[in-house]
Amino acid sequence: MTEPLFWKNSYKKEFEATIIGVKKEGVVLDQTLFYPGGGGQASDRGFLKKEALIFNIDNIYKQENEIVHHFTSDFQDQLKVGDIISGKIDWEYRYGLMKAHSSQHIFSAVILKDYNIETAQIYLGFEDVTIKFAQEINYEQLKPALQEINDICISDTRKILINTVSYEEAKKLTHKIRGEIPNEDPVRLVQVENCDTVCCGGIHLQNSTEIGPLYIYEFKRGNEIKYYLGNKASKLLSESNIDVLNIANLLEQPVTKIKEVIERRSNLISNLQVKNMKFALKILEIMSQNALATINDVAVNILNLEIDNKILKKQFKNFPSNSLLVIITEDKRFLILSNSQYVIANNLLDYLVKKYGGKGGGSKLSAQGSFVTKPKDLLLDLKSFLAHNL
Repeated sequence: MTEPLFWKNSYKKEFEATIIGVKKEGVVLDQTLFYPGGGGQASDRGFLKKEALIFNIDNIYKQENEIVHHFTSDFQDQLKVGDIISGKIDWEYRYGLMKAHSSQHIFSAVILKDYNIETAQIYLGFEDVTIKFAQEINYEQLKPALQEINDICISDTRKILINTVSYEEAKKLTHKIRGEIPNEDPVRLVQVENCDTVCCGGIHLQNSTEIGPLYIYEFKRGNEIKYYLGNKASKLLSESNIDVLNIANLLEQPVTKIKEVIERRSNLISNLQVKNMKFALKILEIMSQNALATINDVAVNILNLEIDNKILKKQFKNFPSNSLLVIITEDKRFLILSNSQYVIANNLLDYLVKKYGGKGGGSKLSAQGSFVTKPKDLLLDLKSFLAHNL
C-alpha cells in the first residue's frame, strides 16, 4: 500500500521512499508525493533518483491500493524491492494542475449557485480547464458569473480547506455538499470558504487568489467552456488586449464601443449579402434566357461573381438544354456546369488547367478547381475548346 503524501502537503516538492514493488511498467513505493490523476485531473510529472541514476516519470496511476510510477526508460535491472530512492515533482506543472483544479471548483460552484446548473464533465490539464455543463447557459449569464469567479480568483481571498470525515458525517452534510457523496469511508471534503464544498480526492491550493485571472478561449454549444489560467491566461490576455486595441483603431472607435460597432456592421454585411444574392439570382435568370454566345449550338455563359455552388447548381436546372456556364472568381477559383451531352465539364477543366496551370476535378456535369494564372479571354478559350471537341 502506498501512502499518499500529496494529501498531507500538496506544496512539498521532494521526498524519500522505499520501493515495495517492481512491475513491468514501473515501481510501487511505500509513500509518494506524485498524484496519480483522477477526477478529471492529469497525473504529476517528475523523476525518481537512486544514487546517480535518474528515472523520468511519464505517468502515475493508481492500481487498487498501490500507486504505480511509470518510467520512459529501462529500469528492470537497476531498481529492486528495498531500494531507497528520492523523488522530485515537476513543481511548475504540479502548481498549474492545482490552480486548474481549484479554479474548476469555484467555476462550477458559481454556475450552480447563480443558475442551478450542474457540472456534467471536466478535464483538468496544465493551466487549462474544460467544463461541460448539464444545461446551456448564454453569454448574458456567463458575463456576471465570470466577473464573480474572477473576483474570487484575483482579489476576494477564500481559504481552501481539506477535511476528512466519516461517510455518516458526510451524509449529514448532503445539503451543503455539491455533487454526490462517494460510498467510501472516510470521505475527503474540499471546501472553498463561503463558496463550495465537494467530495474530492484531488490536490488543491491553500487560497483562491493563488489562481489569478481566468481567460475563456472557447464557448461551444452553450454548455462547454474552455479556459486558461496562470501564465497561459496572462499571455493570452496580453495578446488579446493588443489585438482588441488594434481592432478599435481600425474601427476608429474606443474599445468599449467595439461590440456595438461590430454588431452594427455585421447586420449591414448580412443585409448586403442578401441583396447580393438576389442580384446574382436575377443575373442567372437573365443568363438562362439570353446566352453570352452560341458556339456550335451550345449556349455559353460566363459569370465573374462569388456565389454559393449549391445555389448555382439549383438555378442551372432552369437553363435550357445544351448550356454551358463557367463561373470564375477574383481569387482564380472556377466552377464549370454543363447540361450538354456534347460538352464534358471535366474535359473542359483539364483543357483549361493544362493551359493556365492549377488543379481541380469533377464529372460530366460539373467540375471545379483553381487556376495559377487567370485566363485573359475565357470566351476565346471556350470557342477554341468547343471548336475542337464538338
